[in-house]
Amino acid sequence: MYYCLREQSTPPPSDERAAGRPGSDDVERGDVRPDRELLPAWRQEHTPMLELPGTWRASTPQLTLRQLGPVLERVGITRLACVTELDCIGIPVAQAIRPGSRNLSVAQGKGSTMELALVSAAMESIESYHAENLPEPEVVGSFEEVAGRGQALDPSRLPPGSRHGRYSPDLPMGWLQGVDLETGQPVLMPTGSLSLDSVHPSTAILHAGTTGLAAGNRISEALCHGLLEVIERDSGYWWARLPSDRQRDSRVDLGTVNHPALLELLERFRCAQMEVVAWDMTGKTGIPAYRCLLIDRQVFRGLPGFEGFGCHPGKAVALSRALTESAQGRLTRIAGSREDSLPGGYRSHDRYRQVRDTDPAPGLDFQERPDRTCSGTFERMLEDLLEAVRKAGLGPVVALNHTRQDLGVPVVHVLVGGVRSFEAPE
Repeated sequence: MYYCLREQSTPPPSDERAAGRPGSDDVERGDVRPDRELLPAWRQEHTPMLELPGTWRASTPQLTLRQLGPVLERVGITRLACVTELDCIGIPVAQAIRPGSRNLSVAQGKGSTMELALVSAAMESIESYHAENLPEPEVVGSFEEVAGRGQALDPSRLPPGSRHGRYSPDLPMGWLQGVDLETGQPVLMPTGSLSLDSVHPSTAILHAGTTGLAAGNRISEALCHGLLEVIERDSGYWWARLPSDRQRDSRVDLGTVNHPALLELLERFRCAQMEVVAWDMTGKTGIPAYRCLLIDRQVFRGLPGFEGFGCHPGKAVALSRALTESAQGRLTRIAGSREDSLPGGYRSHDRYRQVRDTDPAPGLDFQERPDRTCSGTFERMLEDLLEAVRKAGLGPVVALNHTRQDLGVPVVHVLVGGVRSFEAPE
């Protein structure tokens, strides 16, 4: 099934302003001014959290889809496709197709309902569109230069790119102005960590990925989503470096799960002859984070195992996200429509079954795992997340406001000093 948004797949008009590309302006251009839109927008609002199957949102998915309708065509999304039935599991997975993308033309979305999956796919594509079309850098100069004129996020404290060894504090780069979410002060952010424009060459000094890039119904919802993603990737990075015995001890006994939405997901996996293994990878922030591995018992299908990750103050939501992400990854491989679906990804790997068969001990009782009370509003949740990050010795937490008045969808990119990401190269 697919939802066609227009007859012809013409790409959106090309924006020739390359993000992060060196310009003629030098560091003297950089009068750093406070972001007068982002900070008041989330601190002064009151956005109730609406409980939905397996998640919390600021609006119903039906209303969000209606509001996104006019935006989809403007960013070049030609259709939203339901790909759930390509697999036997039945967990809703959707795709948003944007042929004119400067990065991946297919975005994925998942959820406990088809509407949630469609919203997830559309939002992922919309947020990527913003990061592919950054404005020209407000400042071009080295970290030494810009830090001498005001606050700037130290590139050495951000996830490194494949050529990070070439970084030095006197290396010129582009900068855009964000805001420190705790202090409200303006902070310059390196465009090398923000731009997803793969059409123009990158220095690869910093890792430019989607971690921390998020859209939402309100700015506070987007900020929470982005910060949770950063925490998730940092937790996963450090969990992967634990000794094998400590990883084994973090395995969760899924037989102790009693949350209705989680039980429904696990039943779908069981009926589809799928083995599910889950681990609690909660890191130093204390925000619940989970990793799961989905393994097909039917060896003749020849698919490898698929991982999923999730992080949220509510442990049930965190585990739900990990479970649905593993199903999404499997369907992404089956559909084969993304540019990053490479031949090696279709080979079955014995190591996944070794993980399943190693130490079949029951594991941790999910009901006894730490849980954080959802805060009632997204603004309060964001305050709680910022406090957890600060207590973990990480920071600053800086956000770039991508939100465009002509599109009206709140989009942000959150970067946190001192975090790592399992997506970034070593």
